[in-house]
Amino acid sequence: MRLTSNRGIGVLILVLGLMLFSCGGGGTTATGPIGNENPPTTQGDITAPPAPSDFPVFQPEVEGAFEDAPLGTNPDYNVTPGGGEEISRGTSKVSSALDPGEQFKIHWMAVTNQLAAGVYPDDLEGFSEETGLNQGPFEEGSPIQMWLVYEVASGNTLYREWNMATANPEYALELIDGDVTYLTGGDHEPGIYMAKFDYMLPVGSAGDATLECILTGGVKASSLVIIEDPTVLTETMTFTVEAVPITTEDFPPDQPPLDDPPDCWPDWINVDFVSETHVDVEGEKELSNVVLQFADYSVQKWDDLSGYTGTFYGTGANSGKTLIGVWVKSGCNKSGDGPGYGEFYPNEEKNRHATMVWEDLIYNADYDYNDMVASMSAEEIFTADGKLIQVNLLVKALARGAGYAADWQFNVESALVSPGAEVQAIVKQFYHTGEPHGDMRLWNSGTAGACVPVFAPTVSALPVPPDHSFATNVVPNTTYIEGDYAEVIITFNPPLPEGTYEHAPYDPELRVRPRGVGNDYGSYIVKMWRSRDDNATRLDSNGRPLAFIVPDTFCWPLERKRIWNCFDGFANWVEWVNDGGTAPDLMWSEDDPVADYFDRALFK
Repeated sequence: MRLTSNRGIGVLILVLGLMLFSCGGGGTTATGPIGNENPPTTQGDITAPPAPSDFPVFQPEVEGAFEDAPLGTNPDYNVTPGGGEEISRGTSKVSSALDPGEQFKIHWMAVTNQLAAGVYPDDLEGFSEETGLNQGPFEEGSPIQMWLVYEVASGNTLYREWNMATANPEYALELIDGDVTYLTGGDHEPGIYMAKFDYMLPVGSAGDATLECILTGGVKASSLVIIEDPTVLTETMTFTVEAVPITTEDFPPDQPPLDDPPDCWPDWINVDFVSETHVDVEGEKELSNVVLQFADYSVQKWDDLSGYTGTFYGTGANSGKTLIGVWVKSGCNKSGDGPGYGEFYPNEEKNRHATMVWEDLIYNADYDYNDMVASMSAEEIFTADGKLIQVNLLVKALARGAGYAADWQFNVESALVSPGAEVQAIVKQFYHTGEPHGDMRLWNSGTAGACVPVFAPTVSALPVPPDHSFATNVVPNTTYIEGDYAEVIITFNPPLPEGTYEHAPYDPELRVRPRGVGNDYGSYIVKMWRSRDDNATRLDSNGRPLAFIVPDTFCWPLERKRIWNCFDGFANWVEWVNDGGTAPDLMWSEDDPVADYFDRALFK
């Protein structure tokens, strides 16, 4: 693949790959460790003494939490996905009874745009019993309703599947009754039933689509709902989804162009990843050094170069390593990522996310900020008139130092979403190999915003290693666990005008349930600190944020290792956060870690 930059403009492609094995940065440092006001407690200890009177502000009563957010609000996440309902009603257009010996039959199916309450497909002009109803046209971002009318005999148990294949397989719908409950299950009395399933067509699903409804019926053999001698009926229909004009914006954003780059800055640089291990570089200005970044996040610098072109690859211990990016020093360009580091060019087949870190202890925090480490990229999709119609997230689980039950969530604050906008979220979780981890989850929020469980619980995405009791990828000499990743599609109808929502990174959060014998603090939320405007609600009693976003090359501290011992600049940064001192020239996380930080080489 070939990446080309014009003057001062970086290129950032967001795709999934291997994440954060070891890292470094560069630049100035700050001094002054933070005092040990609260001694650390054991991470996984859920029988700690009662919380002190200065319990931090992020407790269960946080506004927008369980009472206000429309999705994922149940602390145990027993929220029924989907917005389907089953309607028992007769229909004048279906009059034939079951044939002798039949257990069930499909009478007709239909796809419509969202109908008004109380309106049913068989009431519409143009309905055909033979072909079903295709009440289009349909377009991306629009809500549709899928309908099925079927008849059952007494004592029959049914499973219902809705499968929708689209031109883009990434947007295929696969929901199985029983795995994802969106219709009332169980035995039926004899009669005719109408099932309705609500769905919002994601942006990107344009083209020919096929809807397939499958009924599997038989006699329930046990409480495990085993169906004996199952009978399967399948009905399909086709329809077309029209594309809508869109524009997109990515997070993390591309590097901004220089306002007035000096003449020694190159007008162009060509970067061509000719293979997984080799990269060709050509600069308008003479090359002085090239820094390679590998899939284990180690780096190798080629320096003292001359000329305008070169082919670069790992040597020695780095021989044969996969490249995920390269810094090119051509003329006087720079990125600020380290001494002699020119502009950065990612390998678009590998990953470059923003990384989020959380400290989850609600008191006596050990400040290792490794209780949940996740990375996220986001693509915002806008209509032609600039309204947000969809957000596509890619989330990677990296490390988990919390022994408490915890869930990672995405949240568009309900107070910021336009009144009346419906929100649909699709969550697909995958093992790092790309194999699905569980069924697709569909959430319909109604009209009050979106709060979407992604890794719920986090231990499902980062299982406990065989040689530790609770922590994953934070304790040296334990087995490294490659975490899951998730694809999340969130669609808004109608699209959201500017000013009614927050842009990426939105408001990611960690929901924690520290429960134990004689100790139940309930569930609480740790929200992301993003600026000093958040100080009133997102600093703990020691004046520290407990969650923040850092560059994707960040190395989190090891278990129970204080972050200020790992990154020298953290103390001065916290002083500035609390309105003291001056703004740091370099974010502490962009500095070289000095001790007690995550390195893939420390793990088996």
